[in-house]
Amino acid sequence: MPRTISQKRSAIRKRVSYRFWRDIYDQLKGMELTSEAIGELLKLMFESMDNREMFRTQRQAFYDLQSVKQVMEDFEVPIPEEPPHLWKWPELTDNK
Repeated sequence: MPRTISQKRSAIRKRVSYRFWRDIYDQLKGMELTSEAIGELLKLMFESMDNREMFRTQRQAFYDLQSVKQVMEDFEVPIPEEPPHLWKWPELTDNK
């Protein structure tokens, strides 16, 4: 796993990966799923993509994981207790 990469929330929201996960969230929200189900689906999607090495590098996978978590926090989706396989939920820093 990559070393800790600390990013402010505003920087995470500017990423292409944040917009990617936000679009997925919007589509899931349109399906009228519960917040818990959306959180689990986002986690499972990240896991599936990571298992297939779609992120190409561990660093990119970590950036995407930060983006997934930020989307969940922004839209008050409960973050699943169990993080994606082989990962832990990243700590996000507040803007100062």
